[in-house]
Amino acid sequence: MSIDSHQELPAGTPLYKHVKFALLESIQGGEWRPGDAIPSEKRLAERLKVSIGTLRKAVDELTEERILVRQQGRGTFVALSGSRDFSNAFRRLMPAKPIAIPSGAHAVSVKALHKTRARQDEAADLNLAPDAEVYRIRLQHLLQDQPMAFEQVIVPAHRFPDLDEDLVHRYGGNLYQLYQDTYATTVLKVQDMVGSESVDEGIAPLLGCDHNQPIVYVKRVAWSYQDDPVECRHSWIDPRKARFVVTTTD
Repeated sequence: MSIDSHQELPAGTPLYKHVKFALLESIQGGEWRPGDAIPSEKRLAERLKVSIGTLRKAVDELTEERILVRQQGRGTFVALSGSRDFSNAFRRLMPAKPIAIPSGAHAVSVKALHKTRARQDEAADLNLAPDAEVYRIRLQHLLQDQPMAFEQVIVPAHRFPDLDEDLVHRYGGNLYQLYQDTYATTVLKVQDMVGSESVDEGIAPLLGCDHNQPIVYVKRVAWSYQDDPVECRHSWIDPRKARFVVTTTD
C-alpha cells in the first residue's frame, strides 16, 4: 500500500483523504478482508509516512461510513456486511397480511445461473464495457411453499469468478453474504427504484399468478467500496402475497 497508489484526487484534496483512499484500496484489493483487523495506527502512519493525526482522521471517516469498526480494547476491523445487514434491514419481503411466520417459512429457490453477455442497460448500470461477461442468477422466493417473488440478479463475471449454482444454493440465496465471504466484496450502498408493471408470460408461472396481472417491480443497483457497482437486481413481487419493506438505519 502506498499513498501514491490510488486513483488521482483533485488538486488541493486534504492529505487525510489520500490516506483514506489508500486504505480503501488495500481493503478493496483484499489485503484486509471483512472481519480482519487492520494494522495499528502507529504502523499504518509509519507505512504511509504521515502523522498519527492524519491517519486517525482517515480512519475516523471510514468508521463513520461503517467501512471500519472500532472494538474497544481489540483494535479496528474491516466491517462485516452483517453489521449493515442489507438482506434484512434494507430489503425484506413480508407477508401481505399480518400473520405469524414460522422459522424457515421463507425459502429461496435457485432456478438458474449462467454466464452471458451484458445488455446495454446492464453494462451501463455495472460500469462495464459493452458485451462484457456477466452471471445471470434467477431466484424464486417462496413463503410457506407458495411463490411470492421472483428475482433476476446480474453481476460482473470478472468480479465473481467460478460462481455457480451450488454456491448460491449453499448460501440460501443470501448473495450479499456470499459476495463477502467468498469474494471479499462488501455491499455498502443500494438504490431501489420501485414501480409497477404487468407480469409477462415468462415470469407469471414463477409467481403463480396470471399473465398481465399487476405486480410490484423493483430495480436495485448495489455498490461496494469507492462507489464500485457490483450488482444489478430486478425483482417482481406479487402484492397479493407479499410487501416490499425498506427500513433505513441512519
